[in-house]
Amino acid sequence: MGLFSCCFSQSTPKVGAESKPAIQKLKQWETTHFPAPRTSGSQNPAIRYQVYRTEQGSSISLKKMKVPAASSQSQMEFIFSKIKTITSGIDPNEVACWIFDYRTQISNEIQRFLENLQKLENLNKTLREDSLFFDIDHVFQVKVRNLYHELLFCKFENLGNAAYFQSVQSHLIAIRKDMNDLNTNFLDYMHALTNTEQEDTIQDLELIRMQVQAMAELAQKQIQDSYRGIGQ
Repeated sequence: MGLFSCCFSQSTPKVGAESKPAIQKLKQWETTHFPAPRTSGSQNPAIRYQVYRTEQGSSISLKKMKVPAASSQSQMEFIFSKIKTITSGIDPNEVACWIFDYRTQISNEIQRFLENLQKLENLNKTLREDSLFFDIDHVFQVKVRNLYHELLFCKFENLGNAAYFQSVQSHLIAIRKDMNDLNTNFLDYMHALTNTEQEDTIQDLELIRMQVQAMAELAQKQIQDSYRGIGQ
């Protein structure tokens, strides 16, 4: 049985029942604090992240704020070379571009997760009800919630400070990496379940279970720390 299977003992919802509301909450946060500009068309998408709107409705300008020099391109794991092709009118080393790039990476991971949910629907009912899929859904929800809280308490006006930037960046990179690993495990587990006749499949399934269970146990410990916000 999966770590969180007891949560669904009376009525088993579809996988995604936990993560989808958390994803929606994260999208609402972005809409509130970085509202999309009224103008559209060829405008640089990173410009949206040059102004942060606080909970009180006031605006904090991030224009011209640069990513601290101590954070090199290789250290950050953010590919500014990709941004340069779409950032006409804005310095690609601005914090706004860094926010936009990270947002793009997270959006890609969320899209991968939603695509995995669609692929899961193509499996037969018995395979879909494997308890590990519910654990994956729960852990992904926790990661989205953790990201929500990182953003909620981030002092965007201080991102020009090297020490503060490095602290925020390290947390955000860790969340993105966990999402990426979880998506990979999700897809690999579905593949292994549907190819049980291949050699080493049982071993692959057990390895993935161990990896997800380890993430689930850590996520369970983090629940109380991130209880405010999503899920309340």
